[in-house]
Amino acid sequence: MPRPFRAFACALLLALVTARAVARADVQVLDVRNKSYAARTVALDAEGRLALTLVDGSAVRIPCDEVAEIAFPRTPGSRKPAQLAAILTNRDLLSGDLAAGTKSSVTLKSPDLGLLEVRFEQLAQLTFTGTRTAGNPPEPHADEDCLWRASGDTDVGVLAAIDTEGVRFQSSLFKKEVLLPLSEVAAIYFSQLAPAPAEPDSPLAIVECARGSRITGKLTALRETGATLETLYGNLLNIPLGAIASIFFKNGRCVYLSDLEPARVVEHDYHGLPGPDGAADGSLFHYVRDGGIYDPLRHPAIKGKEYRKGLTTHAYCDLTYALDGKFKRFLATVAFEDQAASADTAPSPLIFRVLVDGKAVFTSDVVRWETPPLEIDLPLGGARDLRLVCDFGSSFDVGVRSHGAWAGARLIR
Repeated sequence: MPRPFRAFACALLLALVTARAVARADVQVLDVRNKSYAARTVALDAEGRLALTLVDGSAVRIPCDEVAEIAFPRTPGSRKPAQLAAILTNRDLLSGDLAAGTKSSVTLKSPDLGLLEVRFEQLAQLTFTGTRTAGNPPEPHADEDCLWRASGDTDVGVLAAIDTEGVRFQSSLFKKEVLLPLSEVAAIYFSQLAPAPAEPDSPLAIVECARGSRITGKLTALRETGATLETLYGNLLNIPLGAIASIFFKNGRCVYLSDLEPARVVEHDYHGLPGPDGAADGSLFHYVRDGGIYDPLRHPAIKGKEYRKGLTTHAYCDLTYALDGKFKRFLATVAFEDQAASADTAPSPLIFRVLVDGKAVFTSDVVRWETPPLEIDLPLGGARDLRLVCDFGSSFDVGVRSHGAWAGARLIR
């Protein structure tokens, strides 16, 4: 074999071997100490711990309550967007196409989870993801369902039925039942008369699927073929491994702020004027958990990197969380959220602040669109409360794109 060809063949063989090794290191596990493990396989052992086989062949076992995230490899290729996003009363999300419907339930065909029947009392919101709308979403009503039309108009009443023919809505405004084609409906907000199911104190898994669904429950099995999850609504789901993007755990040592309700929320415009509800009006934006300001169903991203857990806020936003002395550290990555990008003008600069028990422990320099992400890792030492502030920077608010991301914002016990 000629020397140049032999050298090329050796280089090619080395590349193939290296590529195979990299391909086998397809699961990334992050623990509460911010240590990352590259694993060939991940399983749940008989004692409920994660059993990892690392790329060097060594074995590691980690209790689930010490895991911050399990990230599975992404399957390349584009996928058709789902027709519906069903947000349940506990904030779980089911993404899929409308397969059938009745007077009391809707059935989705999920590319990750198969056919799923969801009763209306389990739903907080149904969003028709392909429908373009005018204006901002309405506020849900406490005692009636709210229908948001593609035109931007809203109606209140009771959802009578939904199927592939359209949405039947018993309107309180028009005093009759109306039938709307699916293309004319943007979202349905349910009155949420049924409470969210109670959560046990033991660690729960949050399974993020590759095509958008998010399910919380008890992880009863994790193997090379997939995961088995007992949901809080009593369903047993067998999820193929290729359908799983990430697994997070709650009620353990790692607690993501997007899984908590803030004790206090202050949101206002540049002039300090709140909306009529004390938070946001048509010119302002509410903070979003695990989503973007413009598209709450899309995960927050910074410079193209997606974070499946985190908070997105619009200046000015001040969130206070009660800690009650239970946590040791706070971690997050802060920057502009990618949805702030505009072809017309750069977004207004921001300043990020973190206060612990009323004392400022982190204040960023002025953050501009081109500013690299800032990593935050702060001790809490038994603090009573934590405040996250996204403030206006060195110039006034030039529009609606002052969107800051607290990506991966989490507390460590």
